[in-house]
Amino acid sequence: MKIGLNRKTINIEVCDKVFKIGIFPIICDQLIVKNDLIEKAWEKQTEHSIDDINEKNKSQWDIQFQILEYLLISNGYEFDKDWWTSHLDSLGIQEFIVVAKSKDVMETKKKAIIQGH
Repeated sequence: MKIGLNRKTINIEVCDKVFKIGIFPIICDQLIVKNDLIEKAWEKQTEHSIDDINEKNKSQWDIQFQILEYLLISNGYEFDKDWWTSHLDSLGIQEFIVVAKSKDVMETKKKAIIQGH
């Protein structure tokens, strides 16, 4: 018996590629929680230096790419960071992750299109 054969899938179109996503790994959920904890800790601070801002942004950017990498690999794709950074901005990558995460609740949509350059 193979695991994951009868999962709901969604086709996510990013520029000239289509990614068929069926699995959203547990580690991605854990990384989303980690990202949320960073955001909550940030909101509790009253003052932020430029170094603090840069560190927070780098941490969250790294987490986004970790989520994206695990998500792609678990669905049979190679992860090419250069391709993603040259075709999408941070919001586009976040949108890809959100669409992949919400595929099980998106009954009416079977395809999502994310615009990039």
